[in-house]
Amino acid sequence: MGAVLYGMLAVLVERGVRMVFWALDERRKWREKQREETKAELIAEMLAAGVSLQTKQELEQWAREKGIPLDKHPRK
Repeated sequence: MGAVLYGMLAVLVERGVRMVFWALDERRKWREKQREETKAELIAEMLAAGVSLQTKQELEQWAREKGIPLDKHPRK
């Protein structure tokens, strides 16, 4: 009886750990998608406004003025 309970518990724990890592991976994918959509929105607004930016600082300033958040975390 103890072996059966131990086996059931081991399976539950293993699946739980897998679910946690799956959820973290899905969250990473979602955040990457949001980042790309934000960049696309910013570029579309820049093109619509006829803005020509030469530096990263100008891009960040434009984004701040438009209220578009830029992710400061490096990609992994």
